[in-house]
Amino acid sequence: MNFSKLLFDNYEIFKETQIIKRRFKHTKVKQLIGELSKKLSKNHSQLFDIQEITKSYEGREIYLLKIGTGKIKLLFWSQMHGDESTATEALFDIFNFFAYPFSDFSSYSLSEFRNIILQNCTLYFVPMLNPDGAEIWQRRTAQEIDMNRDAIALQTPEARLLKHLQQTLKPDFGFNLHNQNIYYTAGNTPNCATISFLAPPINYERTIDEVRKKAMQVIGLLAEDLQQFIPNSVAKFSDEFEPRAFGDNIQRWGTSTILVESGGFFNDFGNDIEKQFIRKLNFVLLLNAAYLIANQAYTDVDLRKYDIIPQNEKLLKGLILRNVQLKNYSVDIAFLNTEITDNITNRENYQNFSYQSCIDDIGDLSIFYGYKELNCKGLAVEIVSEIANETTNKVIDKIKIGDNPTLVFRNQEQEIMFRIVNGFVEK
Repeated sequence: MNFSKLLFDNYEIFKETQIIKRRFKHTKVKQLIGELSKKLSKNHSQLFDIQEITKSYEGREIYLLKIGTGKIKLLFWSQMHGDESTATEALFDIFNFFAYPFSDFSSYSLSEFRNIILQNCTLYFVPMLNPDGAEIWQRRTAQEIDMNRDAIALQTPEARLLKHLQQTLKPDFGFNLHNQNIYYTAGNTPNCATISFLAPPINYERTIDEVRKKAMQVIGLLAEDLQQFIPNSVAKFSDEFEPRAFGDNIQRWGTSTILVESGGFFNDFGNDIEKQFIRKLNFVLLLNAAYLIANQAYTDVDLRKYDIIPQNEKLLKGLILRNVQLKNYSVDIAFLNTEITDNITNRENYQNFSYQSCIDDIGDLSIFYGYKELNCKGLAVEIVSEIANETTNKVIDKIKIGDNPTLVFRNQEQEIMFRIVNGFVEK
């Protein structure tokens, strides 16, 4: 039975429709947890246990949700970095999946799938570990500390909580849920690394003990399964040891730890800006992981399944212009696009954002790939500049990294073929 395909095909039944934008605040998490708690109380369900377990540095509630009664313990934590919310959305979809009325299931197979997880596993979820960072859409905590470099010093209350949960619950498996840079590729290919995995190392020598081996085995199965949805777009994150990081330390402390990174947009740059497709993939892969662990399907998996996952390579650019003819030489020009909050002076109102472009590299860029690429051979290029409030076109003799020029490309008949404005193509 292809349970992943069943989950994928039935996803809309369980999707939490109150979150459709990835920039949301702690108040939305608090509201959804309150609604879930009321719904469960009304239905007299014993399936969930919902607790406020501590408060963040600025006093926002951090919640722990417990689901299931099995002996195998799984701990999931999301949004350790405040601006990495894709998995947080997926966790609320997962809560809906487990809370969905048994009698309303259209698929008996999915009902059985769910029962196997609940009977064999106890799942613990921290859906938003860094609510202060999420409040202003920043990576770091309110103390300006990267929580994922605070596993040893424990200078933040959020980090102290995570270590406390690992030490007291002693979960068999941990899921460290993040977003990653959209410019990573799955190996030396043009395919964006849509989902990346890692079984974090436990030391500089990258020793594979029994704890890390189990994480590798589960990842091997998950990466293989995801090929049906995102062929050749699954990668493996760098396994350089970071002695301050939570993934590395939780692995060392005895919990088989699986890092999941939600990366590039699935199609051309800009098609899945809200990462809703990748959210769906998180829903599928995390439930599938729980099922594989529940029935111990991973125990005999050859580690070569993990080894063959291509490495993350940072080979993508937003736009590459090939063979651009400047005054007396030809170059490739690459643009990167950075997401910028529109009202930067009031970061608490960060729902609206735009892209700020700049030239990232110039020269022979044959080893790189673009979300979009244009061959400019045979076209004349001009730069548009504002001088004394008048627009003038100038032939380019050189161009600078870090600039964000408006470029006009013309054919031999002087017809405008396209423009480059803020790193995007305009016809």
